[in-house]
Amino acid sequence: MIGEGGENANIGPKQFIKKAFYFVETPIRNRRFEKLRAEVNREVDKNVLLRIRTNPHPTEEEYRLGSFFEGLEPQVAHAVREFNRKGYQTSSSGFYGNYGEIQVIDGHFELGEPIIKQLNEIGVKYVKKGLTWVWIQFDTNKDMKLMKEKWDQIASLLPDKGKPADPSLNDGSESFRKKYK
Repeated sequence: MIGEGGENANIGPKQFIKKAFYFVETPIRNRRFEKLRAEVNREVDKNVLLRIRTNPHPTEEEYRLGSFFEGLEPQVAHAVREFNRKGYQTSSSGFYGNYGEIQVIDGHFELGEPIIKQLNEIGVKYVKKGLTWVWIQFDTNKDMKLMKEKWDQIASLLPDKGKPADPSLNDGSESFRKKYK
């Protein structure tokens, strides 16, 4: 009870209601992202299985990416291909977070301040996770078309380095290349 001890002893009724609302509402708000992520992942898995049955031979681009195109989430697939075509080595992409509440492309690349500023202006974060490890992220939207448009906009901002990115080095990509030599 408010004011009678425990963790809520020193907060007023408005703060208590706000705190209670946050704990009740957050899972409800994020369930839609969990559901959307699960639907997208089921569709991706189905498409990959079909691809393996009909044409298990990766293209040169797929081999570099370490994934069949069908293995990329549809809202981010074109952007991942553009990042790599322009010379930005990606590692993973799509729904992230506990509930799929953020969209991320991560990898080993750096962007200059002018591009980072442009990303910030359109609501996109550039987060350095190490010396050369970067996350490009924005909040997930329930509308796949809007997320795809945002990713395509992000990819269009990147200057072309004049050569494709080196092959992705994450474990999944390495396993893919070993399996589909």
